[in-house]
Amino acid sequence: MDEQNIVYRCWTVTKEEANSRASVFVRAKVPDIVTSRLAVHRSFKRGEVLVNNEKVLPPRILLEGDVVEFKFNTYEARKAKNSTPIEVVYEDADVCVAWKVPGMNITSFLEALPFSMSDCAGFHTDLKPKSLYELEKATVGWVAVAKTIEAQNSLEAKLKSGLVRRTYRAVVHGKIECEVGENFPIDSKVADFESCTHVSFCRSNSAGYLSTVDICSVGVSGGATLRKLFEQLDHPVVGNNSYTKQLKTSRDKGMFLSLLALEFPHPVSGEPMRFFREEPNKFEALRQREVRFFEKRKLQYIEELQKNNVDVVEYDPGTEMPVAYLLGYKEFCGLRFHVTPATLIPRQSTEALVAAAVEIAESMKDRETPIKILDLGTGSGCILLSCMKKIADSTGCGVDISPEALEVAKKNAESLDMVDRVNFVTGDFSKLDEIEELKQSFDIVLCNPPYIPEDKARKLDFGVSEFEPHEALFCGETSLTSYQMLHASVREKIISANGYLVLEAGSGTADQVKDVFNDWDFIKFHKDHHDINRCLVFQCTNTHTS
Repeated sequence: MDEQNIVYRCWTVTKEEANSRASVFVRAKVPDIVTSRLAVHRSFKRGEVLVNNEKVLPPRILLEGDVVEFKFNTYEARKAKNSTPIEVVYEDADVCVAWKVPGMNITSFLEALPFSMSDCAGFHTDLKPKSLYELEKATVGWVAVAKTIEAQNSLEAKLKSGLVRRTYRAVVHGKIECEVGENFPIDSKVADFESCTHVSFCRSNSAGYLSTVDICSVGVSGGATLRKLFEQLDHPVVGNNSYTKQLKTSRDKGMFLSLLALEFPHPVSGEPMRFFREEPNKFEALRQREVRFFEKRKLQYIEELQKNNVDVVEYDPGTEMPVAYLLGYKEFCGLRFHVTPATLIPRQSTEALVAAAVEIAESMKDRETPIKILDLGTGSGCILLSCMKKIADSTGCGVDISPEALEVAKKNAESLDMVDRVNFVTGDFSKLDEIEELKQSFDIVLCNPPYIPEDKARKLDFGVSEFEPHEALFCGETSLTSYQMLHASVREKIISANGYLVLEAGSGTADQVKDVFNDWDFIKFHKDHHDINRCLVFQCTNTHTS
């Protein structure tokens, strides 16, 4: 085997090549073989480079007339590159079955597999090892690999005939609508999955329920098709990959999908072969953690409701209206605001918007006239009224498309004794020039616009997607739709000369929002309590006042 895997080269050092290091010389001669500095150093370490029939170190300085021999062992090079050990569970002359861990793509796995086999030369010389089916990088599970061309052809034929059965286990969002132990109906036209068995379910704060399912595939369809299918069924697999949905408590835990069982007839003898392994420990750890957090939050909510004289013994945060709506209020910036399902529930992260406005007002404290504030998409009025509470003598106007939300905002203004300082107007902030009350200029314009694309709706927690107003959450096809609309309508219409625009942005989108307003003077980002760039401050220095 060694002779078959040796690449031999021999050179005599010329006058022009003299005084170079041996490692540089060899790499220049065979760049297609030693493709990196690490590869050439490994070759020297294995004793594959000789100078005048002696092993040398990479820094050796070559002289004119030196004879350099290069005996590169391709097998040892591949072995060094693929040093990750693979757990081989079964191996004979025709087939090998191994267990793939998460984090390793199938290409790297197949390259490393021969070096973990007892018979590493057992593959047919004309056969490039390949898996019968795709097993993705994030998925743990069984891989069957043929060692001969005949065995490979046999296994591929058995796969197409439905004789290779694979059972995947997945933890998915939501409660499967059938009893535990029963089969959940799935459309066989979508994918060649034979059955889906409901294994168990548990409670979850984020998802309402989590279900564990076993899916049997008898065709070529694998994990990617499975994930797409369950996303279409509104039961996305827990994970942070495509066609999955994260849980807040498992963002760094990978994908909860595993190929636990593999059954197929031996490619030569036809003997039934079955391989099974219990689910990864992280599956049960996830379920237990979700139940523990669910019960803890449930008790907190019940205590909060009872403390506020709401007669309740049981409360289900995964399926019932959020506590803020049941109580009718939510704390924000140290103030209590009335809320209803017509308004968003104020978030702590949005307090960054108020902090930014107050900081701007501090820079304008020497002016003689009161600061005028406009809040676009005001909802409950919590942002505008919190700013006005902190900025003495300021006046404000809140615009919202929802008359029901404005009724809540007016009620909050009354509660905070600010009715005489604020005005609320029904209107669409894409048509600001049509609103009579806005035919004036404002010093600070605030906006927490809808910035969740509609196709991300299923990614939201149950309480948000089911109960909070969709017109205040979703913005259209992209997360920038509302900002582009604002950019077209705010400038030169409602903001005063040298006035400020303060915008909230979704997590990870602040830089994109900044690009939308690239013709404004960008002042700074403001971070929220999670240290995320939550809002942006712009100044318009070329605005014409009306």
